[in-house]
Amino acid sequence: MADFESLNQIQRNMASRLNRESEMDDTLSLLMIIQSLVPDKFGRVQKELVIIEAIQQGLSETAVLQLIDTLVRNRTLKEEGNYLLI
Repeated sequence: MADFESLNQIQRNMASRLNRESEMDDTLSLLMIIQSLVPDKFGRVQKELVIIEAIQQGLSETAVLQLIDTLVRNRTLKEEGNYLLI
């Protein structure tokens, strides 16, 4: 029984690590998308353009919106209405 619990714990740890790595990959992809878009004269990028480009590159809209919220909370991005700033 102890072996099963140990194996189960290892599997949970691996799943958690894979989830964190996947989140980090998605975050980096989103930041690269934002940097690749041409900003306006104020250095802003339209949020909708970021979402569309991210969807075209395989991210879901829900995931993109969650990542943007997380990056704004972490102060990696700034949000001004419908625009994003790095």
